[in-house]
Amino acid sequence: MTIAPDPAGLARLILEEWPQVPADAVARAGGDLDRLVEVLAEHTDHTRALLRLQLAELVLVAERMAEMAGQPARPGVGARPRPGPGASAPSADAREGARPPPPLGDVDLLLGQVEAYLWELARAVPYDIASASARGARRHLGVSLSISAAIGFLVGLFIGGGVKRDADT
Repeated sequence: MTIAPDPAGLARLILEEWPQVPADAVARAGGDLDRLVEVLAEHTDHTRALLRLQLAELVLVAERMAEMAGQPARPGVGARPRPGPGASAPSADAREGARPPPPLGDVDLLLGQVEAYLWELARAVPYDIASASARGARRHLGVSLSISAAIGFLVGLFIGGGVKRDADT
């Protein structure tokens, strides 16, 4: 018997995911994941194995939603494992300098950070990259022609299918 960390939030998510399941049957399970799998198996066409996987995912989502709402998540199936006695704790510098990942609702913030990073990368690439490569090709004309011929030969083999031989001879 495994109890979900947030039975009420999990029940809401289950009813959103499977509206054909009666709410009173989910409520009678009372957060017991094994009984929830049985209830879902009765009312859906899914296997118990698939339902366990989907239910584990919903437990994680319910836990995350509870954290975002300010309620501390209770330890349970979806709880993140805490470091054991043999695990090393993060250093004081890492704890102070590291910022927690933004909540799921801050997608605009994440996209803004990615956009700023991409603009920095774009500024690092020279604008005249085409003219620089053309100058290099002119400077090393033999190598450029050899590479072009080799690429043309390979493309011709791939497109043409190789040399055709007569079967009559």
